[in-house]
Amino acid sequence: MAMVFSASTYQFAWSRALKQQLQTRHVLIYGEGLLPRHHVPKPLNFLPNLSVSASKMKRYSNHNMSNKVRPHFLKRNLAMNGKTKKSKEAEIIERKLTSLRRLLPGGNEMGEENELLAEVGSYISCLQLQVNILRCLVETDQLID
Repeated sequence: MAMVFSASTYQFAWSRALKQQLQTRHVLIYGEGLLPRHHVPKPLNFLPNLSVSASKMKRYSNHNMSNKVRPHFLKRNLAMNGKTKKSKEAEIIERKLTSLRRLLPGGNEMGEENELLAEVGSYISCLQLQVNILRCLVETDQLID
């Protein structure tokens, strides 16, 4: 929590995202407090709707595997057939940037690669600082015992 508030003075996107998550969690657990109710997103609204109609179940059953029924397979097949002309190196870089976006709080909202990398650097610095502080606390605790 302290990491979020100390980094938020520099206005990094990851610290704002973590602060928002913490405030939302606080309101959901303890009720009104840090945010008005109309600003609190619904919990778990990022999860897909798991209720599937019978017609969709029939369309996605295992006996019918055509690309027309499963559009996500069509995209993958087009990519494998060379319809998308990304080089292997560009694909690897894009995959790694996507992984970074997932790891960094609020990373999915960041646009440019430079912004993402600057945010990752800031986040890593704060995590390293947090680890050093925890190490000092453990060493101090061991000296006391």
